Amino acid sequence: MKKKRFKWLKLKILFLVFYILMLAIWMVGSFVTQTIVAYFLGEENLETEFFINIVRFTNLFFFVVSFSISSVSFFKQMNKADKIKEQAEKERLMLFANIAHDLKTPITSVLGYSKALSDGMVSEETKKAEYLQTITRKAVRMNDLIDRLFEYVKLESPENVLYKKDDDVAEVLRKSIANLYTDFEEKDFNLDMQIPETPVIKNIDSLEIDRVFTNLLNNALKHNPRGTTLSISMDENGKTIIADNGNPIPSEVAAQIFKPFVSGDESRMSKNGSGLGLALAHKIMEKHEGKLSFVNEYAGFTKAFVVEF
Repeated sequence: MKKKRFKWLKLKILFLVFYILMLAIWMVGSFVTQTIVAYFLGEENLETEFFINIVRFTNLFFFVVSFSISSVSFFKQMNKADKIKEQAEKERLMLFANIAHDLKTPITSVLGYSKALSDGMVSEETKKAEYLQTITRKAVRMNDLIDRLFEYVKLESPENVLYKKDDDVAEVLRKSIANLYTDFEEKDFNLDMQIPETPVIKNIDSLEIDRVFTNLLNNALKHNPRGTTLSISMDENGKTIIADNGNPIPSEVAAQIFKPFVSGDESRMSKNGSGLGLALAHKIMEKHEGKLSFVNEYAGFTKAFVVEF
């Protein structure tokens, strides 16, 4: 409440300053125009008085109209700013809620299995090994979630700086594909690659752009069945399209797919990830003043992600 009152106090002060400024402009304008009329028509006659009254009325009319228009515009902008802040606050609270939701299940599992082991409830060695593997797997998932969340929050910070330089974005894409090539082979993915042989030079932070490509490729790996065909193409301007013929994404999910913790899966808690990868990729492209977009049913494929610099 105190913050809200302080905000409205600042608004009133700004409005008062604006009003005084407008009034000063009107008074100066009236004085100047009256002086000019008096100079050309003389000081004391009915014609001069008549023209001065017209000038006064005209100035007053334009002052009231311009002040009213400016006031309406001013309050509209303040209202718009308030709505943006409210939306940002809602998104922040939703982010925290999603973090708690996605951490709760693995933490519960870790606590349950570790307590069973510490209380001596498990005697078989094979069962103990199985429980320890589950604890490790859940801990790795929690660590991955926290790391990705840290990366996202860091990118949101205005203090975050990209280390950009002119680099070959086509080579960055080739390296991103090479790093995941064995994963594509394990899932029998059919790769169709069309990447320029000549350098495609862009002013980029190559590590962050590698993260964009890697997250998009990982997304295709995690959310599609074995044998999926994956098309990866880049034109001479760096526009990159990563399309596949795998699982479709529902329209209601597609509309908010770049928001944190949104996933194409029915449940984020599945083994297929938390939904932070696409949010990170989208934020990185925003920081590069580029664009990452999603397209359903692209050129014979189920879906596609488009990266533009």
